[in-house]
Amino acid sequence: MIDKFVIVIPTYKRPDLLHYLLSDLSCQIILPAKVVIVDGDPSSLDVKCMLKDLTDDLPIIYIPSNHPNAPYQRYLGTKAADDCVWIIFIDDDIRIAQKDALEKILVPFKWGNRNIVGVSPDIIFPSREKPIEDHPRRKNFKFLQNSFRLSPGELTASGDRVPIVDTANDYVHVEWLRGGVMAFQNHVLSKVIFSEDVFALSHIHCGLGSDDTYLSRCVGLYGELLQANCAIVEHPDKDISRVYPADMKQLGYARAYSRRFLNDHYRLNKETRLLDRVALIKSYLWTFFLNWANAIGTFNNSRLAYAWGHTLGIFRALIQAPTARNLAPEINWQADAEKALANQVDIK
Repeated sequence: MIDKFVIVIPTYKRPDLLHYLLSDLSCQIILPAKVVIVDGDPSSLDVKCMLKDLTDDLPIIYIPSNHPNAPYQRYLGTKAADDCVWIIFIDDDIRIAQKDALEKILVPFKWGNRNIVGVSPDIIFPSREKPIEDHPRRKNFKFLQNSFRLSPGELTASGDRVPIVDTANDYVHVEWLRGGVMAFQNHVLSKVIFSEDVFALSHIHCGLGSDDTYLSRCVGLYGELLQANCAIVEHPDKDISRVYPADMKQLGYARAYSRRFLNDHYRLNKETRLLDRVALIKSYLWTFFLNWANAIGTFNNSRLAYAWGHTLGIFRALIQAPTARNLAPEINWQADAEKALANQVDIK
């Protein structure tokens, strides 16, 4: 028996993709108590109108967000779903063909012998092309990689996720959860979901997955995180990313600067150690040489732009900590959240 759970979907200017996702959810063998849609573009009314025309029998709450900011929107959704046992965050461009995917994601929470606090499924990218191979000179700087001695599923002090290679087991222990789909125990999530620093980093378009990693790591302080290889969802890449910058220079910049945030919070409630800072510098040296070797070796315009943006991001990371006070001091996130939540409505 699966207890009461709620699905929270942050969305931004993608009513068609959201419609497909809601159709998939309505076909799951277990259904949520409600679906909370947090709209980052409420002024257009596109999402709200689409939801009113839905024929799927899903109870939906609509929240017009006053910031198009995924981690902030997740926070709003969590506040609106405070009476549930579990919360599942799902990005609006995810497709779920597997009918029992949600059930398999939630099953570990019922295990009596382990305290599971967070679970994410395996995410596949069926339309994503294989990236260009790195330049051979990357081997000369291999010693700078922090993940060299770590096991799959662990996290480096510079914020890099060590890929999972064990897909034979249904569930694998990890130190981080992938964004896209993440399920949490609500009583734990509510303790850590509000972070002005995370909101501010996303506000300047430099989150780049650091919000997913940070949130899951915070939840992981209270129990165990798992990847459910038996639950598979798809990320078809049917639209440009609303989180990752499309401009290659900005993408490189965001990548570098977001690593500083993860390095600052690698130990979460403990002070950052000198060894952590050394790991960050090693990571910056590794990526600096790798990016410029690839850019110059192939003389690819996109790689040149990415390398330059990444270099600028390193410079900023070395001189300014990514905090709300530094990045968005003019925003009162708590007050804005209260205003947004006051405007939530039941669609059906």
